[in-house]
Amino acid sequence: MLPDFIMHAVIQQLPKAQLDQLVRKAGFDPDNLIPPLPRELLFELTYGGEMDFNLTVGAFGEIQLLTCRVAWTADLIDDPNTGQRVAGQIQCKAHMLAPSEDGERLEWRPLDYGLISRSALDEMDARIEEQARLQELHGKSDA
Repeated sequence: MLPDFIMHAVIQQLPKAQLDQLVRKAGFDPDNLIPPLPRELLFELTYGGEMDFNLTVGAFGEIQLLTCRVAWTADLIDDPNTGQRVAGQIQCKAHMLAPSEDGERLEWRPLDYGLISRSALDEMDARIEEQARLQELHGKSDA
């Protein structure tokens, strides 16, 4: 069995028609692979959106690449020390894409934040803050 990261690299080299054929053979619809992420946040703030990331997990000599998505909402405040706009409050919920119990479709399952390092969580917060600043700058709000 090939490790997931090698299979992922091989799949990226396939032409779309061949990839679609393999996806159908595995029992999935290539035009409807990834379902929308349910927004299950407790409350909505001024800005919001979604961010995709991959999480690599290794155990017992096997490596798996998990496709993940985080739904977020945030407010910006003025930092009294620097005068810059910074995240005042952030709420987010991460999910990983996984096969359903019956194996016939993919679904989003909650992701345990314990799998993500503190430095990666800090980077995620920084990216959310940056996206909120961009939305504020352009007068947009996805929340």
